[in-house]
Amino acid sequence: MTNLRSALDKFLSMRKGLGYKYEHQTRLLADFVTFMEKRKARIITASLAMEWATLPPDRHASWALRLRLDVRGFARHVANFDPRTEVPPVGMLPGWKRANPMCLATRR
Repeated sequence: MTNLRSALDKFLSMRKGLGYKYEHQTRLLADFVTFMEKRKARIITASLAMEWATLPPDRHASWALRLRLDVRGFARHVANFDPRTEVPPVGMLPGWKRANPMCLATRR
């Protein structure tokens, strides 16, 4: 088991212990750790987090969420134990903006 995998187990255990469901995030973060392991990366960097978050290339809408909601929280947790960890800054990826339903209704 890698250090990141062990850190993920501790992070998920802590979050679930606090009452969070973390079902979807568990799968995504496990995917992120697998991504890191395939690259033999031992340290979370903003560039690797960005590379993972922008996969697959045709799902622009979920990129910012994957980075903001999933990886940033985990990276903050890991940074408490490994100061070399880079927490991806807010705004690395633009959020997805959808049309305001009220504006669409007034166009009719």
